[in-house]
Parts: sequence; C-alpha cells; structure tokens
Amino acid sequence: MGCLVVVAVLALPVAEVMVALRLAERLGWEKSLALGVGTMLAGITLARSLRRAALAGMRRAPDPGRLARAAFDAACGAAAEFLFFFPGVVSDALGALLLVPPVRALLAARLASRVLAGGGRGFRVVWRARPPGQDDGPARSGAAP
Repeated sequence: MGCLVVVAVLALPVAEVMVALRLAERLGWEKSLALGVGTMLAGITLARSLRRAALAGMRRAPDPGRLARAAFDAACGAAAEFLFFFPGVVSDALGALLLVPPVRALLAARLASRVLAGGGRGFRVVWRARPPGQDDGPARSGAAP
C-alpha cells in the first residue's frame, strides 16, 4: 500500500504536465491558463464550504457514528481544498471527486471496513461514556489484532 502511494505521488506531476500540454494544444495557452485558475478558485471555495459544513455537523453530532462521518467529510473537504490549490487538471479532478457525496461514502465504507476488520496498525480506539468532568478523550485499548 505504501509503495502505491509513493508511485501515485510521483506520477501526479508527470500526469499534470502531460494533460496541461494536451489542453494547451487544444484550447490555447490563454484559455487553458484561465481554466486552471478558474477551477482552482471555484474548487477551493466549494471545498472550504464543505469543510465548514462538516465541522458544524461535528459540533451537532448526537452520536459517535455521526461524529465520525462528519469528521471524515471534513477531512475530505480539506484534502479536496489541498488538491484544488495545486494547478492542474488532474489534481482538480481528484479534488472534485472528493466533493461528490457517493464517492465520499464509498471511501468512508472502505476505510471503516479496514479499521473494523483490524486491517489498520497501532491502537484501536474504544469509545465509552465517562462521568462528567472526566472527559479526556477516547480510551485506548491494546494493539489491533
């Protein structure tokens, strides 16, 4: 999995340059530059509003399940904002995918199945009720199986 992430990070700039050259060839440099700046500004605005709405949902979440989902949506909004910040069509497309609710639901389900199946490493977070005044966050149990 770690090797896949490294390859993706290294391949992204190459893909961005290839797509930018092809786009400039088809539309012209002025239009492709305007398209890049426009998608960057629009994407950052959309991702920021998603992240703010998700953070507000975290404050109102009545149960840990909804809190986790709102936190995941906020993280996806922050990641989309990060991707939109970089110039390029490929990173903008990836950022746009993170703004689509069914894509976020699919990612959340994959992540949840991996965590619940013990596929993650490290500690497992156990949520339990604490008496008032002793709210020091989640209790940590032993290493995941």
